Amino acid sequence: MDFSSMERAGLIERVTVDDYEVDQLLKLLRRDAQTAERLIDVDLDWAFAVAYNSMIQGCLALMKAHGYRPRGANKHLVAVRFARESLGEEWRKALNRLDRIRKKRHRVVYEVAGLISEYEAKETIELASRFIEDLEQEIAALK
Repeated sequence: MDFSSMERAGLIERVTVDDYEVDQLLKLLRRDAQTAERLIDVDLDWAFAVAYNSMIQGCLALMKAHGYRPRGANKHLVAVRFARESLGEEWRKALNRLDRIRKKRHRVVYEVAGLISEYEAKETIELASRFIEDLEQEIAALK
């Protein structure tokens, strides 16, 4: 993979990462996915936000597995863009959905309470579960 354009733009930087650090991010994303499932009966907005967080942790784990981390502001946006660059066209639909979730999550956390429907929360949790399984396989292949 060639991430030089993102490096030149100052969006990412190379880092030395060991397997332990990547594994810890994978644990965080699994924890958040499980927490999102438990929150579905408590608070739909937070179930949605935590499911989103699990997917962002996955994108960050993918970056670390490639030896990069985001730089500057908009780390979540950069993480999604990196995943697009890394994972290719077959991931386009899921990553476009993740980007829409990213934008809505901002509104849910900072602007509007009660924005998420049960359907949307459950759909986001299901997407996170599929995303996590696939990402773990992608990351394992890089080791």
